[in-house]
Amino acid sequence: MGIHIFSSRHLIDLPTKKKTDKAFEPFIYEPKFVYITIEDDTKHHLDNLLSINSVVKKGTIIGREKETNFPYYSPISGYIKEIVGMPFSDFSFRECFKIENDYLSTWLEEKQISGADNYTKGDIYNFIKDSGIIERGNRYLPIYKIFEPEYNIHTLIINAIEFNPFRGNENLYTTNFIDYIYYVIPYLKKLSGITRFIICINPCQKELENKIISSKKSYNDISLEIKKVDEKYPSFVERNLVRNFTSKKYDLHAQELGYATISLFSLEML
Repeated sequence: MGIHIFSSRHLIDLPTKKKTDKAFEPFIYEPKFVYITIEDDTKHHLDNLLSINSVVKKGTIIGREKETNFPYYSPISGYIKEIVGMPFSDFSFRECFKIENDYLSTWLEEKQISGADNYTKGDIYNFIKDSGIIERGNRYLPIYKIFEPEYNIHTLIINAIEFNPFRGNENLYTTNFIDYIYYVIPYLKKLSGITRFIICINPCQKELENKIISSKKSYNDISLEIKKVDEKYPSFVERNLVRNFTSKKYDLHAQELGYATISLFSLEML
């Protein structure tokens, strides 16, 4: 397959087959400075912003988007040196915190949580809402909106289809951290009363499939069904995934039929 990059005159050949059958190892790069935007997509400043000279650790929240509560984290430990304008992915300039790396890689201590039985539905819902995690599948919505209290969800479809042909994020993450899926499922069961969990994968994701199958032995109390779905667009779109398991049509969202979909990466982030 050949495409033109940014309307260039040079044709770039891209592979037609995706290599998602094997996981790859990530690499770590430690820069002297990182720049984190302090403006949202509407160019408004984040809420609860830290100040210049604040000491930060990995995982420190430097601010949140007002509308979605989405948090912006520091990926390094160090201190906020100044505010500078930097080019952004939409070709605009945004104000950013310039954070100087102390190379200590100190993490912010995470709050320890116990089993799902020790929390109410409201506790779990508020925890997801406060996390600010955004569903990055077909719709960019805060994850808590998928599990609104008024919804009666009985089936959760986990979209693990590797629809980006050049990354392999889901394949990498799940094969290395399969337990993340099983950790969060009891909380979602408690929250929404979900009784059926289906994970949709590509037929070519053999290593991912084997990892899921082998992990079942350690989690006999959790039933996770595997469904192989064609990777071609639009087979992995929410409406088409739901159509695999019900002949009914919904109006605005799958929750009307008792279904919900979530991308594998978003589920792991929970």
